[in-house]
Amino acid sequence: MQFDLSGQNLEAVMDFIFGHPVPTIQGETGWWWESDVDVDLEEYAANLIAIFRTPAVLRSRYTREQLEQGFWMLISGAEPSLEHVLWDSAVPWSVRTALIQATVDLYEKLFAFDFLDTSAYMFWDGLAYGYCVPTRHPETDVEDRRVQEAMFSALTQILEIDSLSCQLAALHGLGHLRHPNTEKAITTYLVRNPTLGEDHRRFAVACITGDIA
Repeated sequence: MQFDLSGQNLEAVMDFIFGHPVPTIQGETGWWWESDVDVDLEEYAANLIAIFRTPAVLRSRYTREQLEQGFWMLISGAEPSLEHVLWDSAVPWSVRTALIQATVDLYEKLFAFDFLDTSAYMFWDGLAYGYCVPTRHPETDVEDRRVQEAMFSALTQILEIDSLSCQLAALHGLGHLRHPNTEKAITTYLVRNPTLGEDHRRFAVACITGDIA
């Protein structure tokens, strides 16, 4: 499939991401792997920011299955994925950091009410995994460092959302991000939430060291 997103309005971009039929055959390859997309990444990022900041419209426009599929497209690594937008230096840093911050709204205004299937939990796995492989080196690379800082800020805010599912997703992301203040953030979270179940607490502790899948 061929798509040209240049100059397209917000509704057209939403339909590109979420408006596709969901395969009925288990294991069928996602439509995006066989697509060729022309896109201005800065323009695309601006549309993603708008979608993430006001995600309630998605629930009325698409099925849960379409939302799940669309979010997997964004974190799968296929172009134009979130990862491509966040790491392309041609996109101004002010836009990229705004996009990272907008994920807080996405969790607070959508995933806190409907966590879908696996995409919301794996969302930060798709974005932060490079820090634990590692293919990102924030100790020596300025770009890697500032992206890590922006992600850490967003994840610690998501960790404060009154939704256990969102908190688990944030912990998962922190476990992969390997920010130097991860232990402090998660320890503070555990102190503030003394009634958490034992399995949840064990997972949170594992995320401090990154001992997670």
